[in-house]
Amino acid sequence: PETFRAALEGCDVLFHVAAGLKGSVAGLFLSNVVGTRRLLEEASRAGVGRVVLVSSIAVYGVTHLRRNSRVDEACPLDPEPHR
Repeated sequence: PETFRAALEGCDVLFHVAAGLKGSVAGLFLSNVVGTRRLLEEASRAGVGRVVLVSSIAVYGVTHLRRNSRVDEACPLDPEPHR
């Protein structure tokens, strides 16, 4: 949180586009969920007026498409990677 605090000083907008995709479930939860929560809390304290949170492509569970294929909300979900 201290690193976030210093980085957010004087910011009007925060773009959060980082997320871990590999590791243990506990490690991913700590970095992606707890870390994001802490970042958002610090952004609020710093008076950041707008936050844009970009999710990972991993939430779509798309494994059957060719590289560089278009992926959006209309793509079918492949639940296998999430088991």
